[in-house]
Amino acid sequence: MLDSVPLDRFPCISMIAYTGRKMKVGGISLPIVVDLHGLEIPRQNLALLLNHELPQIVGLTMQVEIVHNALLAVGVVDDGLPSGHDVWRSGLLGYPWRASIGASLSQPEYVNHGQHVEVNGRPVMGPCYVIRQATLQEISLVTEGADNYTSVYFHPPKT
Repeated sequence: MLDSVPLDRFPCISMIAYTGRKMKVGGISLPIVVDLHGLEIPRQNLALLLNHELPQIVGLTMQVEIVHNALLAVGVVDDGLPSGHDVWRSGLLGYPWRASIGASLSQPEYVNHGQHVEVNGRPVMGPCYVIRQATLQEISLVTEGADNYTSVYFHPPKT
């Protein structure tokens, strides 16, 4: 189905969606770290959303992969949709969008205060939770991400 869509006519987006570091997630009292070795990426074409809100579709990922203990994604922005248009336009003007992952998480592993474990190739000091298994459901563009080290890059269409 996607083979018939002229994707090179759409604006493109690339991002570091998650760096494998601690995140402060709303509703969870301690920081969490998602172990990328246990992250299932069920498909390459995931929704790109605005603020994790399903009605606010920005576009679609075309490639999602784990490289050097970070989650990278490349996709297209549908600037014909209101959220896609707003994100694209503000991104071209230099707005510092961040990426955020939406995933179903398994039972967290508690890391005690002062204890450390290795996750995603780096030591992580407790207290925190480590999520050893998760399934990626979507990637969102947000103003403030749970992972402060994410980044989003905008690329004009090739037409």
